[in-house]
Amino acid sequence: MNRMLFEAEELQGVRVALGPRDRRALHLRGVLRSSVGDSVRAGIVNGPSGVFRVLAMAHDGVTGEFTACESAAEATGHSAGIGGTLLLGAVRPIVFKRLVKDLSTLGLARIMVCAADLTERSYLSASIWERGVLRDRLVAGAEQGGHTRLPELAVYRSLTDALAEVSDSFRIVADQDGVPPATILSHREAASADWTAAVGPERGFSDRERSALIAAGFMPVSLGPSILRSEVAAQVLPLMIHAFRKQ
Repeated sequence: MNRMLFEAEELQGVRVALGPRDRRALHLRGVLRSSVGDSVRAGIVNGPSGVFRVLAMAHDGVTGEFTACESAAEATGHSAGIGGTLLLGAVRPIVFKRLVKDLSTLGLARIMVCAADLTERSYLSASIWERGVLRDRLVAGAEQGGHTRLPELAVYRSLTDALAEVSDSFRIVADQDGVPPATILSHREAASADWTAAVGPERGFSDRERSALIAAGFMPVSLGPSILRSEVAAQVLPLMIHAFRKQ
């Protein structure tokens, strides 16, 4: 946990009270071994960053106060990570439940998950998609990444439905037969435009879907000679885009 996050409704003015079994109270006690007067990096979910100062520690929990960074630039400087959108063919629910935390750690702006020709339709009927189930994973990922902004998470019943919602001008798809990353990512457009990176499900996109992606303006790029698992490619491709944009 590199930035302790609070929901806006947890604040009573600037005060925050954490129960004895609250994961953040346990982290302050057991990991950071904090004492009264100590401060840790903190933030409000989808809000400003700042610090949390411990005011009291007792058997019934921890009480402290949150102070946002003084300048607007500082307050928003840690609000987001790498940005961008990931379009992901649906993977097994147990895999996505692990993956979504890592994607939130990266600081993606948006995660679009769609059913694909080669995925089980039951994947999108799993209980993880019920409202609020994945929120704790998103928050934990943002805390690890040190930012406050959670990715927007959207689910689509088909790739066609998802493509209709893609608005970013720079579009790229992981494809074993694609060109080397530098061929595409060195373009000026890649450095300046908002982007969407597409990664197929565990059995890949079908030929029909690959054609649809290319028709929608997605440029195929290879991630190397090895065939990566979807959950690995889903992290490698956004990080690769970010690295090229930072050069």
